Amino acid sequence: MTPPPDRGPPAPSQPIGRGVVLVTAAAALFVLSGYAVNVWIGRVLGPEAYGGFGAIIAVITILNVLQNAALPQAVARYVASQPALGAAVMWRALYLQLALSVGISVLLAAAADPLAWILGDPSLGMPLRLAAFILPPYGAFAIFQAYHNGRRHYTRQASAQAAYALAKATAVIAMAYPLHLAGAVLGYVAAAVVGCLGSFIRPHAGSSRQVDARGLIGLAATLSVYAVATVAQFSIDILFVKSLAPRDVDAGLYVAAQNIARIPYFLMTGLSVLILPAIAGSLRIGAVAATETGRQSLRLAMIVVVPPAVLLACTADGALGLVYGSPYTAGAPALTLLAAGMAAMAIVSVVAAALAGIGRARLPAVISVGGLGLAVLGNALLVPPFGPVGAAIATASSALITLIAMTTAFARGLPGVVPGRTLLRVVAASLVEGLGLAFLDLRGPTLVGGYAVAAAAGMLLLVAMREVGSVDLQRVRQALGWRRETAASRSPDR
Repeated sequence: MTPPPDRGPPAPSQPIGRGVVLVTAAAALFVLSGYAVNVWIGRVLGPEAYGGFGAIIAVITILNVLQNAALPQAVARYVASQPALGAAVMWRALYLQLALSVGISVLLAAAADPLAWILGDPSLGMPLRLAAFILPPYGAFAIFQAYHNGRRHYTRQASAQAAYALAKATAVIAMAYPLHLAGAVLGYVAAAVVGCLGSFIRPHAGSSRQVDARGLIGLAATLSVYAVATVAQFSIDILFVKSLAPRDVDAGLYVAAQNIARIPYFLMTGLSVLILPAIAGSLRIGAVAATETGRQSLRLAMIVVVPPAVLLACTADGALGLVYGSPYTAGAPALTLLAAGMAAMAIVSVVAAALAGIGRARLPAVISVGGLGLAVLGNALLVPPFGPVGAAIATASSALITLIAMTTAFARGLPGVVPGRTLLRVVAASLVEGLGLAFLDLRGPTLVGGYAVAAAAGMLLLVAMREVGSVDLQRVRQALGWRRETAASRSPDR
């Protein structure tokens, strides 16, 4: 299959440090847009109706992961390791992706009414059918983004993701006013189209050799098992709560707790996307380079994920009241548990991407399937008697077990890659700031200030423990493109 004609030379690659900054910033905007949507709908619909919205989004999230982390991850790895074949790989993957997207869309539309019946709310049938239209444009968007990632075109990747995030917030809220739940779903469709158009590119054609689809599909299939199992592991609990919890209001309370608990997970979106091609590229240098890349990625994940998770767990009641209002504060026990579980899953996403980068993609797939099995069993046993708290226990415990298994496998593949001292220091600093904030029992806007002070105090503790130092500052400066001015740089000859 011959790729489209060349439209010019490829853009230059950018350093991974700059990529982490750009893509993480775009991921933060994505998170903010998602919370703008969820908080608005949660406040307007109330806990009971909000549960139906959360169930639909959970179904779409599980289906979209087939498109976002299967072929796209394979594309990123192939493009990073074989740049000459980048364009041909991307176009072959796009055709495969669209075939998969259309097939899943048809199946979802056909199964909408039975699924709504299983969830105990027949009115969800029409919104589920509308949600099927999200899949094809989002699938194409994911492939284009993977190409930019593999080529290290991080500015283009981040700008397209930012366009998608802004379109989602605008379209979902605007269309929900006249059309309510159906309008909110159509807003997601519009955002996927905007993201696809924003990331579209006719890349440099490179080699004209045919791309063997079997290798691409083989890697994608392995990655898709991990991706679906992982996302289902922390999304399927709302489906159990919606169908088995004793009270109708429980689903809405649980969705609110989920959305806040997932903040640390979304903070890792940028790093987990970049780590697979980064390690695949570093292996060309040697195992030492791959180990250092993996170790620094895990260290960054711990510093970014653990402190906010501890803060949320220690201030669950105040966080729910601040974001959603007093009707949702009853979900605080579930949020405390989910904060720990989602922090574990955030680090799992980085470790799994790193394992795939060193050519061991089957291990995350096997481990994640086991984690999903534990989550399903736990939810089935604990939701009927304990409601949202039972679901949170099942999700958090399965996530922690998955993390232990995944990091053990990673350490065996690259000995010395797990920074144990970093984990101990970060946990200690986070507990100090979290317990201090819980003791103050701040509410409303003052809690926001409390979070800021606690975060600063935690960073100072890490500096005092010599976990964070001048080397990290220099890495940040380099990632942001800041350079110290030297005599040579001021010379008119340069």
